[in-house]
Amino acid sequence: MAGHGATRFYVMGHRGIDENPNASEIAEIAALAGASVRQGAVGFSTNRMPGHRLPDGRPIPGTFAEANEVEAICREVGAGNGLFQCVPHYTGEGDWIENDFKILGQGAKSNDTRILFSAVETNTFQKPDPHHLIERLRSEGCRIYGVTVPRCGGFVSNLKTPILFPGWKALHDINENERLKAIQDEEFRKQLIVAAKEHPESMHFAKRCYWMGDGERPIYTKEKDDTLAALASLAGEHPAETWLRITLESDGAANFHQPFFNRDFEAVGKLMKRDWVVPGLGDAGAHVSMIMDSGWPSFYLSHWVRETEQITLEHAIHSMTQRAAEVLDLNDRGVLNVGKRADVNIIDLGSLAERQPEVVTDFPHEKSRLIQRGSGYKNTIVNGQIILENDELTGNRNGRILRSTD
Repeated sequence: MAGHGATRFYVMGHRGIDENPNASEIAEIAALAGASVRQGAVGFSTNRMPGHRLPDGRPIPGTFAEANEVEAICREVGAGNGLFQCVPHYTGEGDWIENDFKILGQGAKSNDTRILFSAVETNTFQKPDPHHLIERLRSEGCRIYGVTVPRCGGFVSNLKTPILFPGWKALHDINENERLKAIQDEEFRKQLIVAAKEHPESMHFAKRCYWMGDGERPIYTKEKDDTLAALASLAGEHPAETWLRITLESDGAANFHQPFFNRDFEAVGKLMKRDWVVPGLGDAGAHVSMIMDSGWPSFYLSHWVRETEQITLEHAIHSMTQRAAEVLDLNDRGVLNVGKRADVNIIDLGSLAERQPEVVTDFPHEKSRLIQRGSGYKNTIVNGQIILENDELTGNRNGRILRSTD
């Protein structure tokens, strides 16, 4: 995806952060977006959520882009049959989300452009549910789709991630591979507990934090009140003490989750059944050391299909394959037909599940990231070669980079 921030910087320099472009600059930004698609980009991406900020605290370029700029970009992207992707402003008060949907509608009507936006359950943020506006736009012929993660998404807090209790700078400053040894020291633990108790944000942190359990399969479906703060209260501890105790009892492997969207599972289930929604939206690519949502396919099939039976297997597979291919305009795949490209997963639905997130250090400069394995995958076949067998990669690499020009 060609990014709005990079495109604005190229055309406007630092003015593109705080100012909207003039007419000639809009034309240049739109032309660059169109050229990007013609030269291989799948589409153009923009953000309208003010919480996404530059290091200096200002919202990233394009956050407050006006309708004429969005429409001009969509016109050029649509001309090359590209995809326009957007993170709308769900959390704003007043008419923010309605305004964003109207702007996306205008963009969709410009050159019949395909629109893909981040769709989340709105009970947490917005009432009444604004998605009826999407239904109306689609009834008018707009090709607008939403992408959502089929479970709650958020931060992972463990001994090796940056998501630690407020006030724990002393632990932050220790190499992640040395932290287990550090917290085994009773005096150091006492320092951490005092620091957490003295920090005014500690209880807020604990009330948004959920222990993911001590089993191989992480628990994402805890009741809203089953928080780290509640566990601490039952044990007669401060939540920082509970976090440290559980972490030590697991030999440093404990995981805690801080979800910030799709927390209302009843609403998520309804959202997943809409015919314009495709599953996805893992934020791990942007936050490799803090977020791990890429296990959602295993959760989708195990929780929604196998355990709750709220979604049929046929619907789930269709939404992950043919419907996803239609959204991306990949007309040569998505169904098992003669002449079509097909990557095939052979699964054991009865044992399908996510595994606990874990931190690995395999990036350049000894940097780390979160990964999440799955179980129940007998084979994954790509272009005729088996690349995974019994949940393990075989070492075969048989894919290729997708470009819009192919």
